[in-house]
Amino acid sequence: YDHYSIIPSFQYIRERMVGYEIYLYRKKIEGERLEHNNLAAINRLSLYAGQTFHNLTFDRKKYSTVIINEIEGSYIKATGTRRGSIKRWSFIINGACLEESLRESEPKKKQPTEPVDTHTLFSF
Repeated sequence: YDHYSIIPSFQYIRERMVGYEIYLYRKKIEGERLEHNNLAAINRLSLYAGQTFHNLTFDRKKYSTVIINEIEGSYIKATGTRRGSIKRWSFIINGACLEESLRESEPKKKQPTEPVDTHTLFSF
């Protein structure tokens, strides 16, 4: 809502309209890119309904088991359980979010340690 103390000029109104059209087009492009990234992640992971994952984190909550119920376009409907609870949580996530959560849940490889130098630093 704009409140004007004077009547705005045609130039001002036209600039506002063009700016809004640019905003809408940018949001449309961002949405298309997001959907493309989500579909690509689903294809890379070869996801299917009924697939089960363990020890995943979504929205800072850890789930011991996550089961994919349905895949709708670029979004995934899933059910999660938390360790020690009989409750079930249903949620909708996108493919890129699931891919990132799977990457974070992989066990990290330990870096090989270098052998300690056994030579004495000082000799008396």
